Amino acid sequence: MSELKQNYYGSLCTEMYEILHEQAPQDELNFYLSHAEKGKKILEPLCGSGRFLVPFLKRGFDISGMDLSGEMLAKLKQKAPDAKAIQADIIDYAVQEQFDYIFIPSGSVSLFTDMGMCQGILQKMKELLAPGGKFVFAVDTVFDRCEEDSDYKVNVSVKTKEGYDLILKGKNHAFLIAEGYFRTRNVKKYMGRLFVFALISEIPFNLMTGGGWFYPYHQNVLWTFLIAIVCMIGIDKAKASGRNIAVKIIWILLIVFGGWLAGTITFVDYYGFGVLTVLTFYAFHGKRWWDYFAQIIILYYINVELLGGLYFEVNIFGVTLEIVQQGLALLALPIIWLYNGERGYHKKWWQYFCYAFYPLHMLVLYLVFLLYVTLH
Repeated sequence: MSELKQNYYGSLCTEMYEILHEQAPQDELNFYLSHAEKGKKILEPLCGSGRFLVPFLKRGFDISGMDLSGEMLAKLKQKAPDAKAIQADIIDYAVQEQFDYIFIPSGSVSLFTDMGMCQGILQKMKELLAPGGKFVFAVDTVFDRCEEDSDYKVNVSVKTKEGYDLILKGKNHAFLIAEGYFRTRNVKKYMGRLFVFALISEIPFNLMTGGGWFYPYHQNVLWTFLIAIVCMIGIDKAKASGRNIAVKIIWILLIVFGGWLAGTITFVDYYGFGVLTVLTFYAFHGKRWWDYFAQIIILYYINVELLGGLYFEVNIFGVTLEIVQQGLALLALPIIWLYNGERGYHKKWWQYFCYAFYPLHMLVLYLVFLLYVTLH
């Protein structure tokens, strides 16, 4: 399947995009407006439904657009019937005129990961630029690291110098998986149940995150937990081996690294950092003060430094503070510490209901979304 097909925004994606991104972020819009000049020809490739193009048009700029998605362009025409926008893919886009200013906002270029495709896009932009023209675009990638710049936050999510974010967020049930590993009477059956429900959950997860039955670029969190359990089994075997302590430590570090790598390259939820979260609760499972201290330090680093990115502002006595949303996961720690280790209600029907809740709640959310789209 070509990258253009993979990145095509159909009707469902278009409706979701309009709900989540109806208007351009004002600071980002202002950034691209700052490079525009009246009387100059402007082009926005990958213009979509026009959240940037329409504000340019309303401000009197001579702007044109193109996009592969007919559904997205239909939304654009609803907002601005006179907008100059044509349906075409970015490589084959062919017009006689050249443009003084071309911009691709919001990291749309990052949708294309094939190097040949990226080179083709840059070559096309060069052909479309008038002499002395300007091409401004955003690229969001986890490898864009600039740690010395205090305005550039790079973890699993990415904040560019202009403040644009690519964000990964979600819930944390890692403690329960580590606890389940310690207390299960049969690890193989425990893994078997997780495997079955991981398979069952994949379709609702794909529908919710990718808008289709098949979406290979992000797997549900139960696969994260399975990788972590394999790591815990490996670590236990390494600790029980007759090797000297130095060899044991090397093997354990290799297993932890392997778990992180497996989680990252298979695109499971939270990537390798989700695996590390489970292993943190496994390694510091006791009730000693240093277990609590290690959990705080390690989970702070994972949730704030590695999984941070989405902020919200809080004003306290005239002082504005930025709170990392994923950092709120740390508030679960005091509740976890109150757990007395005793087994709670454990009837079979309740056990399987708890397993089934994960795929069912995602399916319900997806159906609610479809109902919303239908009614609007």
